[in-house]
Amino acid sequence: MLLKVLLASIVTIGIAGYVVPTLALADSPTPVGPQAAADSVHAHTVTGTPQKWFGIASTRDGQGYWVVSSAGAVEHFGDAVSYGDMSNSVLNQSMVGMAPTADGKGYWLDAADGGIFSFGDAKFWGSTGSIRLNEPVVGMAPTRNGNGYWMVASDGGIFAFGDALFE
Repeated sequence: MLLKVLLASIVTIGIAGYVVPTLALADSPTPVGPQAAADSVHAHTVTGTPQKWFGIASTRDGQGYWVVSSAGAVEHFGDAVSYGDMSNSVLNQSMVGMAPTADGKGYWLDAADGGIFSFGDAKFWGSTGSIRLNEPVVGMAPTRNGNGYWMVASDGGIFAFGDALFE
């Protein structure tokens, strides 16, 4: 199945040495991966809008990847392992990105309000989910050792947590 993908995206060069692109789908919510996998996802957002697949992150060895939807569903392909997702939760804001841990045994999902959701061996270092932001968060990048992360808002605001330095 051919996807119409608009690569009007944020590409985060992770400090851990790999690229974590965030992709946005054009037009309608086109399923990614096998139709059966896409049909099995039941995700909800506050607005009730259909989920859109937009984020992708590679495994460290490049032999697999995860895709994430705006509603927090995560699908895995190749040697990527699923560590969970937010597909059965009502979210305050849509997901905007994901980043794998340095060893690939976990990942973080980040939402537009700055909420962070940790899975596998990804540790929670803090979030802006309880703070009123001027503009929404649009992406994140982990530190090399995975003991922190940065989030960036659409107005250029940077939020550092754990051992991530704010400069």
